[in-house]
Amino acid sequence: MTRPSPSQAEILPLSAFVLPPLAVEPLRTIMRNINAVWIFHQPPHIQAMPADEYHAGVTSAEYVIPISPSADGLPYFAELALTPLLTVTRNYYYSATGAIGGSWTSIGSYTGSTGTTGIVQDSLSAIPSGSRAIKVELSSASAFFPMAIVVYPRPTSIPAGVQPSGFVAYDDGILEGAAGAPLHQELLDRCRRSPLAVWHDRLQCGLSLVCEYNERANHAAQAFGTGIWRLGSARIRLPGYGGATSFTVRAIAQHSSAAPVSDVITVRLSGVDAASIQLDATAQTENGTLTVTPAGTGIEAYVDAEITITSGGIGTTYLHGLCIWPEA
Repeated sequence: MTRPSPSQAEILPLSAFVLPPLAVEPLRTIMRNINAVWIFHQPPHIQAMPADEYHAGVTSAEYVIPISPSADGLPYFAELALTPLLTVTRNYYYSATGAIGGSWTSIGSYTGSTGTTGIVQDSLSAIPSGSRAIKVELSSASAFFPMAIVVYPRPTSIPAGVQPSGFVAYDDGILEGAAGAPLHQELLDRCRRSPLAVWHDRLQCGLSLVCEYNERANHAAQAFGTGIWRLGSARIRLPGYGGATSFTVRAIAQHSSAAPVSDVITVRLSGVDAASIQLDATAQTENGTLTVTPAGTGIEAYVDAEITITSGGIGTTYLHGLCIWPEA
C-alpha cells in the first residue's frame, strides 16, 4: 500500500460527472487528485512589497512579518525580488510568540547570486502551527533594493493518517489494481472533506504592509504627535466570495516609549457593510478578526481596506508588519 504522489492534478472532463458509475473509475482518479491538492495547493501566505524608500539602496535589511501558518506544520518556500547580479545573504526565522525581542528559530540560511532576474528561491524548514511571525534578514557587500517577498507552503510528501487540518490522504491499498474493488462511503466523503480541509487551512494573503524593522527616521509606517496617520487604502479582490466573510488581521508594531500602547492601529474593512478593529503596539504580534460582507458578486467581489495609526498622543508608533487573510 502506498500514498500516491501525483506529478500533477488530472482534470476529468465534465462528461465524467454526468451520471458517473459507482465504480473504481472515476473514483480512483478523484482520490488521487486529493493527494495532488495536498502537494500543489500553494497559496501565497505572505506577499509583500516593502514600503520603505531606498534612494541609494541598502547593504542590510530586516523584516518582521506576522503569519498565521498551516495547522499541519508544513515546510514553506520563499521567493524574493532583489537587485540582479549581486551576492546576497538571506536568513529566515520563525517565532512561536511573535515577540520581537523573544526567541527566534532558524528555518533557512542562504548566500548566493541573485542572477540576471534578481529573483531568488529558498526552501524553508517546517513552520510549526501556532507560530506568530517570521523574520527575514538580508545583507550584501553591495547596495541592493528589496522589492518583493513571497512565502508559500510547499509540502514535499503525502502524510499518513488524519492531519491537524482534517486532511486525510488517499492510500491506494483498496482501489489500485483491483477490478470490482469494494467502495465505501468514507471514500466518497473524503473526496470533499480533504480538499476543503486544505483550502481552509492554507490562508492566502489578501493585503500586507511591511516595513524595514531597524529604520526609524524614514520608517514608512510611523505616527507621531497627536495626528491620525492614514497609511492608505487598498481593495482586496475576493472572486467567488459571497455573504459574511471572516478576515484575520495580525500586526507587529513598536512604540518609542518601549512600553505597550493600546489601540494605535486601526484597520477598517468595508463592502456591503463595514467593520473595524484596533490593535496595540506591544513589540509582538497582535491579532483580531473582522466579519464583513464583500461588495460585488462573482469574480467582482471585493472589500476595501483602510489602515490608520496614531502615537497614542506621545512619542512615535512604528508599524513593522501587518497582514490580512480572508477565510477560505
